[in-house]
Amino acid sequence: MPVPAPPQPAGVWLGVTSWFGTRSISGSADDPIGSPLMWTLMAFARRDPGATATGATTVGADRRATSLTIGSTPTATASTGPLLGSAVQDPIGGFFRIFIGNGTAEHPDAGLLLGNGFSFDAATCTGLVACEGGRGGLMGNGGAGYNGGSGGAAVWVGNGGNGGAGVSAVNDGAGGNGGAAGLFIGNGGSGGRGADGLVGVNSGAGGAGGSGGRAAISAFGDGGDGGAGGAGADGNAGIDGVAAGTSGVEGGDAGDGGAGGAGGASSTLFGRGGNGGLGGTAGAGGRGGKGAAGLTAVEAGGAGLDGGDGARGGAGGVGGTGGSAGGSGGLFNSAGTNGDGGNGGRGGDAGSPGDGGNGAAGNVSAINGGAGGWGGNPGTAGVGGVGGTAGTRPRGRGSNGSTGSNGAIVTGPAGNGGTGGDGFNATSPATPAGTAGGTGGTGGNGGALGNGGTGGAGGTGATGTAGTDGTPTGAVATDGGTGGAGGNGGAGGLGGTTSGNGGAGGAGGSAGDGGRGGIGATGINTVVAGGNGGGGQDGGNGGNAGLAGTGGNAGTAQGTGTNGTNGDGGNGGRGGDAGSPGDGGHGAAGNLSTPNGGAGGNGGNPGIAGTGTQGGAAGTTLGAGGST
Repeated sequence: MPVPAPPQPAGVWLGVTSWFGTRSISGSADDPIGSPLMWTLMAFARRDPGATATGATTVGADRRATSLTIGSTPTATASTGPLLGSAVQDPIGGFFRIFIGNGTAEHPDAGLLLGNGFSFDAATCTGLVACEGGRGGLMGNGGAGYNGGSGGAAVWVGNGGNGGAGVSAVNDGAGGNGGAAGLFIGNGGSGGRGADGLVGVNSGAGGAGGSGGRAAISAFGDGGDGGAGGAGADGNAGIDGVAAGTSGVEGGDAGDGGAGGAGGASSTLFGRGGNGGLGGTAGAGGRGGKGAAGLTAVEAGGAGLDGGDGARGGAGGVGGTGGSAGGSGGLFNSAGTNGDGGNGGRGGDAGSPGDGGNGAAGNVSAINGGAGGWGGNPGTAGVGGVGGTAGTRPRGRGSNGSTGSNGAIVTGPAGNGGTGGDGFNATSPATPAGTAGGTGGTGGNGGALGNGGTGGAGGTGATGTAGTDGTPTGAVATDGGTGGAGGNGGAGGLGGTTSGNGGAGGAGGSAGDGGRGGIGATGINTVVAGGNGGGGQDGGNGGNAGLAGTGGNAGTAQGTGTNGTNGDGGNGGRGGDAGSPGDGGHGAAGNLSTPNGGAGGNGGNPGIAGTGTQGGAAGTTLGAGGST
């Protein structure tokens, strides 16, 4: 019988690697000699008489199974249950599991000689805890981490496990690091991505990406890629003012982007360094809250409330730093690519201000108009965040992130001053004669970007009291009263300090007319024979008109803008009519005893007409117009 040739050393070596699904060096479908020989010896040690030297091709990794089938024919099994239980029920099997077998959720590390580390998932890694992937055996892959847990390392031959993606409540949302590659052959695991930031957690910052696993000691293998940094959270929007005249609340600052993880170093001979992780994009700042408009006064002569200020927009977050590429220290390998820096976040928009409330008009009890409220000031726009820098590995390329744009500013006019209330018009029949008109209220000043409010108009004065007519019995006619003065117009409010026009001055009120003079009574006709008639009474003088109101001064522009218009002066009043005189009485005829008839009485003199007044002067702001 021919003697078979002894197996080649390479075949024995690759036979061990065939436990992970590899073939012989010749590419034959037959498994090399080392694999069946090893399984036969192990089965013998376990006293399994049914073991055969069939070629093994895979190692099962079903974490739900109670035993691990090895080989194309399930002739040898290794328990995946807890070590203590196996040792009690089957001491030899429990001992065997220490050296060969995949990791489980209870015991994540693989057997010392052969097996893959356990990879955690949502079903096996519950709660807010980071789960690290199991370590591989001398030959086997490391398991994947979860909830930011690191990947398990390989030992001799195998790939490192991937790091788990971060969750915000664990380790500030950092992703897990990739596991290291095996000593001889294998790739480093990829780092886990950092968690996206949440408002109120770690200032909204995104979690850092995990570092890629290194393959620096391995002869053949790539370094793992670094995990990307998580995105920063957007800032909360500011709250608008609700009650009249209240200011807005600032927008929240955004979270920064998380840093990208560093790439793992490559192997000593053949391989490539891992790429650095991308820096996380920063969040946008929240908009500033709007100021509420001031309340318009409802009580006569009351002033309007000031408008609320707009609030600041939140600052944009800073972009995350890109991870540095993994290095290449071997003869035939290359470095990875640096991770790009994350983009900075946009700043939040500035909050707009509220307008001032209007003043209320005067009445008979409070004749002057109320002042207008001042306009509020706008908020400032949030500043855009700076972009993150790229990784720093020389010749690893990579780009810096872009700087975020600033938030939108408020453009005027905004935050306008309120209108002044009009002065009381003393023209009602119930108003006492000769009452002066009320002064118009001042217009409110504009906020930084607002127009000044218009001044209130002066009220019209009442007509003077009419003179009393004379009576034949002796009451003489009286003079008419002076008309009430017209109220002055209110001044216009100032324009904003940055921009805004000045407010127009209010018009002056018209003067009240003078009261008419009383009418003189007619003299008494005598009835006594020969008696003289009584003299007629003089008429009363007409009352003088009141003074016209002066127009309010125009408000001036303090920044860019134009001055308002001066208020026109009020109209002058008419003098009261002179009272007409009384006629003289008739003399009596003579009779037998008094043959001469009596003389007629003298007629009275008319009263003097009242003097009218000129119109009021316009406001006096230079170059702002207005007429008298």
